[in-house]
Amino acid sequence: MSGIYPGLTILISSWYTRQEQQLRFAYLQSGEVIILATGSIVNFGLSQLDGRRGLRGWQWMFLVQGVATCTIGIFTYWWMVDFPEKSQLSFRFLSTEEMERVVTRIQEDRGDVKPTPFTWSNVLRHFLDPKIYGFAAMFFLLNVVSTALAYFTPIILQGGMGFSSNQAILLSAPPYYYAVIPAILTSRIGDKYRLRGPIISFNAACLIVGFVLLGFTSQVTVRYVGVFLATGAYISNWAALNSYQANNVTG
Repeated sequence: MSGIYPGLTILISSWYTRQEQQLRFAYLQSGEVIILATGSIVNFGLSQLDGRRGLRGWQWMFLVQGVATCTIGIFTYWWMVDFPEKSQLSFRFLSTEEMERVVTRIQEDRGDVKPTPFTWSNVLRHFLDPKIYGFAAMFFLLNVVSTALAYFTPIILQGGMGFSSNQAILLSAPPYYYAVIPAILTSRIGDKYRLRGPIISFNAACLIVGFVLLGFTSQVTVRYVGVFLATGAYISNWAALNSYQANNVTG
């Protein structure tokens, strides 16, 4: 994930103008969280195979999902498209005329279709740019939230709200399905009105409210609503932060 996500980010940003990017990043996040949520349900089913053919439930999870991931990854090598200026070489994708049309759009928007020649002076210049570290800090903080909820939501549901292990696995899925709604909605607004900072701030505020409901109330229903609110907010901010970063970096 640490390698493929930045790669997908730069690939998507290379295909769309700045005011079109947040919604496309939202589609990327939506696909990811739908798979994540569905994986929780699949894991519940695979856990019922505990003891079959001498394998534990968790071993079935690793085996089935690992084989699926490796198989799709092999086909993706040929299926994934290249950057716009080389897209006519991709497998049955754009014609040369269509490629030129896409390149013209991007060039008119930000003028960075042609790659900048590599020089160490350019590397050093960007290395000393404080904005790079600002973006890194924001992504780091968002990743802390992302990892905390992804890994600990089932534990919170089981240990903090009193659900059984199987119930906790199943109840971990709905917040991620819900997250598709605010991610796409806020991204549409962000692209339409060319807003980035206010969208990020709004999502961060919703995230804080969600964690307050989750951590400082005693009613189970309210705490579970907090999981929905926090999950939707941080998923939305992945798209917002990606577009904010991509809109302010060229080259």
